[in-house]
Amino acid sequence: EEEEEEEEGEKKKNKDGQKNKQQHESSSSSNHFTSSYLLPSLRYLEIPNCIFDSGTWTSMCKIIQNAPRLKTVCLNKFTVELPEEEMQEFSWNMFMPELFDVLKDHRSVSLSLRDVHPLGEFDGSLALARCIQESQCLGALDISGCFQHADMEDEYVRDGIMKLLSVLAGDSRLLELDLSNNALEPIHLDHFARIRADSVLQSSLRRLDLSFNVIHGIEDYLQVARSVLMIFTLEVLFPPQIIDEMVQNYGFVSEVTDECNLKDVDLTKCDPVTILVWKQLLMTLQCVRLEKIILPPKAREELKFQADLVYTRSRRLRQPASLKATTLETPSRNDMKDDDESEDLNNFRNQEEEADEEEIGTLEEDQRNNFLAAKLVLNRLTRAAEGVS
Repeated sequence: EEEEEEEEGEKKKNKDGQKNKQQHESSSSSNHFTSSYLLPSLRYLEIPNCIFDSGTWTSMCKIIQNAPRLKTVCLNKFTVELPEEEMQEFSWNMFMPELFDVLKDHRSVSLSLRDVHPLGEFDGSLALARCIQESQCLGALDISGCFQHADMEDEYVRDGIMKLLSVLAGDSRLLELDLSNNALEPIHLDHFARIRADSVLQSSLRRLDLSFNVIHGIEDYLQVARSVLMIFTLEVLFPPQIIDEMVQNYGFVSEVTDECNLKDVDLTKCDPVTILVWKQLLMTLQCVRLEKIILPPKAREELKFQADLVYTRSRRLRQPASLKATTLETPSRNDMKDDDESEDLNNFRNQEEEADEEEIGTLEEDQRNNFLAAKLVLNRLTRAAEGVS
């Protein structure tokens, strides 16, 4: 019996030794994974809808660390789940610094955190602001929808969002920023735009998306628009949405004559009222570099229809009185002779050709007639919508 017990003990020792050996091999392989570049060709990493805990978050950071050519990281709609004890003491300072520590080694990274709603809770905005300010490694950032459900009445949350916007406005390396669908108020947007415009190092931001952030009232909307247009380097803008019953019922006539350095104005995400306001704004703004106005398909068709309608009415107004009489009161064929019919037809064609030649003129000539001035503006907007400068 003693011999059998000794044999069983030796077998257990051998099994334990094999387990320790396997664990040592796995740990050495993991250390080798973290220490060597195993993903030299990886440029785009997308992990959507993931549920992270501390272990999987660390593993994801190791993948980023081992990809020296990585340019884009998409972590859209991720959530964090921890044990109840750890979740009670949860802080975004436990997660965000680890991510940005590995992003530091990359230049001009594009980071997408779209619809990560937990960032609007706890200290998410403050932690993100602190990491962005310390790392200065982002070339593009997408945080659309992150603060859509944030409690704006909570002073702590509101101050955190203001801090984040201040850091983003002062980041001189940021080229593209998506703040859409975040329920940002006029005070937030105006605060961001003014800091960015007043920044000495405003040599970076090219593309700004503010769509689906609703502003109530035309006065607040124009204030935000003026502040955004002050950003000299901005080239592409997705404007915020406006809700105003006066504009919706009675229209809007712009008196804003500020200088506009935008190259592209993208209105594809806008509702009809917002499109109306920006069409009027672009008529009065001093557009120095405007090349393209991107409209939704329905708005583009409507604009083309209006341009054709104004063009037709303007031609009718410029026709001579005799030609109008012949077009309005055309005698019946039974009362006309063949010679009279051919002569009237030739006269009508000659007068129509002269009217076509008169259509080509200067701006001053077109401004003599309101229809022609409107035609000129609408045609320019139509050409801009089609991508013609």
